[in-house]
Amino acid sequence: MKIRMDIGQPDIEPNPKILEYLKASLNEMGYCSSKGLDELREKVAEVHGVGKDQVAITAGSKHAVASLVYGARRVSLIAPYWAGYVGTIKYFGADVEITETKMEEGWLPRPWRPNGDVVILNYPNNPTGIVPGKDFIEEVIEDSERRGALVISDEVYRDIVFGGKRYTILDCMPKMFAIVQSYSKTFSMPGLRLGYVVGDTETVKKVASFVRATITSLPIFSQRAAVRALDLLEEERERITRIYSARLQLFLKLIDRSLFRFLEPDGSFYVFVKLPGINGTEFAYKMMEKDVGIFPGEAYGPRYVDHVRISLTCDRSLLEEGIRKINETAKNWE
Repeated sequence: MKIRMDIGQPDIEPNPKILEYLKASLNEMGYCSSKGLDELREKVAEVHGVGKDQVAITAGSKHAVASLVYGARRVSLIAPYWAGYVGTIKYFGADVEITETKMEEGWLPRPWRPNGDVVILNYPNNPTGIVPGKDFIEEVIEDSERRGALVISDEVYRDIVFGGKRYTILDCMPKMFAIVQSYSKTFSMPGLRLGYVVGDTETVKKVASFVRATITSLPIFSQRAAVRALDLLEEERERITRIYSARLQLFLKLIDRSLFRFLEPDGSFYVFVKLPGINGTEFAYKMMEKDVGIFPGEAYGPRYVDHVRISLTCDRSLLEEGIRKINETAKNWE
């Protein structure tokens, strides 16, 4: 496929300074603590304004989520949701409670009264790109703390925001929580397979125990590179946000709004688009025939069969060609 607007893999080249540090650390092949390298945990703690004992390093964000939902009885999600959550939850035998939302309601359930002993939030959201107001998050935290539920805040896109305040659940001062973060999006390094959890100390102990039981520890050389990456965090935030913001503006300029409906994303590099009476999976297959990849909406919840997710993960020329073909295909649909 020529134009990849389907996957969540950044096409932006990683910062060469980080890669150089990674290569220089390749001789460090030993084990380390299951919580992660002290130097990295201290740096993560500094970024989030917490103590080192509130940080554990994981093998990417998916491993972090797995460590947090393991042992749960029921996990509550808001749809549309990242499909990886459901697969992981069901693998561990827990029930999934899904609350569907509509574009017309801003992709938020109001009020939301989940029943899970674990609640997952994901903002900026994959696939919609929305970021809720602080009042919504405070309501979720208040309800979860009353019930003794763990709130997981998946913030892997928190460094890609357009014109608004950067989201973090820490603004609401939760007592029992877990922030999930990854090096895949901010630093364009999905192959590094590195992420982390910031949370209350008991939750972080659980994460470290899961790491110890599954993979023992993370490679030291990748953690060394991760320290260097966080040294460059502000620089990388500005760089990637500038690139994705320009791509979003191009998308908004070129997409045929007489055919497609969507909410303009607050962050991430996705747009969740409603099609004009067309099945999203059929539309995605038709676009494959035209060498354009997009993702069917039903992957984010069965209600969204007439949606597709479009990723802004290709350069300007390919993005222009892809949007032109998307417009043409929808216009001439029979």
